[in-house]
Amino acid sequence: MDAYRIYNRDLHAAILNAARNSYLTGMMGQLRLQSEMLMAKTIRIAGRPVRAIEEHQQLIELIGTGDAGGAERVMEHHIMSAMEDILRWGRETGDGSSTEDSGRSPQEEPLPGRGSDAVRR
Repeated sequence: MDAYRIYNRDLHAAILNAARNSYLTGMMGQLRLQSEMLMAKTIRIAGRPVRAIEEHQQLIELIGTGDAGGAERVMEHHIMSAMEDILRWGRETGDGSSTEDSGRSPQEEPLPGRGSDAVRR
């Protein structure tokens, strides 16, 4: 699993560097914690790492050929399929990490890394 985490981190960093887009780099920097938390969940889902690697391969090929539209579609699919897998896994395992299970609205979820006293409102 550690090898996959390193691979995933390095691949995303390489794509960001290749994009040469300061806005995207800044946004991904702000989303880094959430991305790491999602990856920590998805890595435990049977078959997800293999599907993610296949999606990554498609993305790399499209970037390599300069097909921005195709890369965008694959990236959207990659994100949505990961979210669908997480939601399905949560329902199957009874993982109580979703806002539905916590009894809080999404705006009242604890802010990452700030303890349970700091919530979004």
